Amino acid sequence: MKWGSDVASVKTPCGSGWQVLATQAGDSLADSVRAYELPDRDPLAVSEAVDFAGGITALWTEAKGGTAVAVSRNSETGNYEAFRLAVACGQ
Repeated sequence: MKWGSDVASVKTPCGSGWQVLATQAGDSLADSVRAYELPDRDPLAVSEAVDFAGGITALWTEAKGGTAVAVSRNSETGNYEAFRLAVACGQ
């Protein structure tokens, strides 16, 4: 499994309690972020990918640890866009 160059961790009441948010590997006009857990050191995807209209230029965990911020550059407009990311528990 290959990740992109941007990763952040978030603490949630889901699964093991910690998830890693990682961008996709490779260079393209679009990007995505997916949540993973690391049972026995092997990454396991625990979410669908969230797609962005441009490459992620920054991804970091917010101070309280429960959310992350992703900044992307929209490939159509050239504008930078910021998003707050959170992991929601599902069934």
